[in-house]
Amino acid sequence: MLMLLKRNLHKFSYLMFVFAMVLVAAFCFITQNSKESQTDIKIGVFLDGFDGNLKQALLHYEGACSFILYDEETKLLDDVESLKLECGYIINHDYVERMLQNRSKNIVKVYTNKNTTLSGISNEVVFSLLYQEYVARYLEEYITENSELSDDELTSVLSLAKNNYYDYTTNGTTFNFDYITLSEGNKNTDSVISYPFIGLISVFLLIIALSGGYQLKVDSENRIYSKISVYRKSFFYAKYLFIYNLPFHLAGFVCMVILSGMPIASLAFKSLLYIPILIFITLLFMMLLKNTHLYLSMLPFAILSCIILTPAVIDLSLFIPVLNKVFKLFPPYYLQQKSSLSEAAAYLLIVFILYLVMRIITRKRPN
Repeated sequence: MLMLLKRNLHKFSYLMFVFAMVLVAAFCFITQNSKESQTDIKIGVFLDGFDGNLKQALLHYEGACSFILYDEETKLLDDVESLKLECGYIINHDYVERMLQNRSKNIVKVYTNKNTTLSGISNEVVFSLLYQEYVARYLEEYITENSELSDDELTSVLSLAKNNYYDYTTNGTTFNFDYITLSEGNKNTDSVISYPFIGLISVFLLIIALSGGYQLKVDSENRIYSKISVYRKSFFYAKYLFIYNLPFHLAGFVCMVILSGMPIASLAFKSLLYIPILIFITLLFMMLLKNTHLYLSMLPFAILSCIILTPAVIDLSLFIPVLNKVFKLFPPYYLQQKSSLSEAAAYLLIVFILYLVMRIITRKRPN
């Protein structure tokens, strides 16, 4: 086995695939970090002496924006100009009173940097919080003007109404909207564009396995394994493919653990099942496509089918639900988060049975 591995490591194509695997992992890691850095929209706010619940609402806001409160207007403007902030807001201290008096023009100044494309998002978030403060004050004035309660009773009612208002506007029981980022705890596994770490790796491992089958066919044509008994040749082919694929599966497993966020145990079991799945799929291809050139010419079509007809990068089943059944015909599906261990085990059993049936039908060992 070590001799086979040593022989592979001396091949330029094998080393090229190893290098490509490293590049794929590096690309995924850099992409993930860049996406994470882009999800935090930094917004500066200068309240200009305003004292109310708005300050706490901004500081405790959880979503795509993070708010930074400034004590000086000039400092905020400098950070916007230097691109440290997506945009900055200067809010007049009497903006609520002016809105109540229908004098709402120029109560908020908005400054955006020249490169921002996200000011629309921050505008919706900031103005929704401003409107909450305005409605709370409007509710307070409405109750005061239309109430015949004593001062003590009115104070109690106003406090209760204000607390209930803020509770209902923040606990999700009334209409509300928010912009959120997909952190590890709330990823939607049914998103249209799934983050393609596992998908890319599963397809890449398939390419590796099929390339190992091509190398076996070339070696067989050159009669390198002619001295191996015909009864042992199938076992040798499976062992060769296992050794050929093992370094990439180990590297792929490490990449998936780091990048995917899936439980390690689930990834480990799926990876263990994925190795024999690819080995028997490759042996089936070798048996069905005897001609080496035909085998090589069919590889791009097989790989392209696996990319399109599995949720490796784009989950088309969200638009065409019947594709969920089609996905299960292709090996990369069984390393995806959508698949279960029982499905992967069943697929392995089916592929193994197909391999045995093909051997019986052809009554030949793979050449």
